[in-house]
Amino acid sequence: VYVQPDQRPLAIGKEGQNVRLASKLTQYELDVLDISELKGDVPEAKPTVEGVDQLEDIAPEIAEKLATANLTQTEQLKGLTAKDLATIEGITEEEAVQIVDAVKKIG
Repeated sequence: VYVQPDQRPLAIGKEGQNVRLASKLTQYELDVLDISELKGDVPEAKPTVEGVDQLEDIAPEIAEKLATANLTQTEQLKGLTAKDLATIEGITEEEAVQIVDAVKKIG
């Protein structure tokens, strides 16, 4: 498994517990290597976006509406549809579509 240098400790985990668990679940022996060791084209890593206020194409007013609904992390929005988001007080259908599109961009 090739990871960004700053993500390597996370992939390995405390005393190797993360990589051991991943190996056990996948039934493969896993080695965690630095992505710079990968030969060929290396896809550029997407920037980490955790807070809703960091989403591109989302106006601060929309982020504030989400915060009022206690939705401040992008992980909370993953899997929600525009229809789900439109049920939040103050979020229009158009804003809901913008939110879904912005979350899709970060993966």
